[in-house]
Amino acid sequence: MGTPFNPIATVTLAATATSGRVALPGPTRIQQRTLRVAVIGAEAAFLAFGDSAVTATTAASMPVLPGVVEVFSMVPGYTHVAAITATGNVTVSLTIGEGE
Repeated sequence: MGTPFNPIATVTLAATATSGRVALPGPTRIQQRTLRVAVIGAEAAFLAFGDSAVTATTAASMPVLPGVVEVFSMVPGYTHVAAITATGNVTVSLTIGEGE
């Protein structure tokens, strides 16, 4: 059994049919950052991780279904998350922390 998730900071991203991005919150000194992602709305959000130029597409980015919470280990250099939807609007909640 791993270490329980310890939230540090949360930001939200309004995902629409046009790719948008947001900087990940929290201190950058954390060695093993974990990102908890929740999609709040009626359709999937397609996510991409990267730097300040990252862009999400419905064809190549990872889908996160509505009402689902996913947890990701973030590698160094991932400072931003981009999101897009196929047609509608959803809110993507992004909580950075430590643990699982």
